[in-house]
Amino acid sequence: MHGILIPVLTKLSLQDPEKWFKYVASVQRIINSTTSQATNFTPFELLFGIKMKNKEDIKIKKILEEEHYQSTLQEKERLRDEAKNNILKLQDENRRQYNKRRK
Repeated sequence: MHGILIPVLTKLSLQDPEKWFKYVASVQRIINSTTSQATNFTPFELLFGIKMKNKEDIKIKKILEEEHYQSTLQEKERLRDEAKNNILKLQDENRRQYNKRRK
């Protein structure tokens, strides 16, 4: 989640990039109240033991979710490319070993 903080702040401060700091508190509040897929709890719940009561800024939450989705897609693509390369390397090694015995 923290890897998307800068892109979200960038998107929120497009009209006035020098004022990015004005959005930090809102973004942090949304992050602290967003349920983690890994734990199924919010960071606030884990820290204080209760659910956070706040009104969510829908624009910020939407941007956070979009950034998280995009970073997840990029990570999946990277992992798939790495797996594909590993398979190709293994196939090449198997081919060389097979051809050694056939000559």
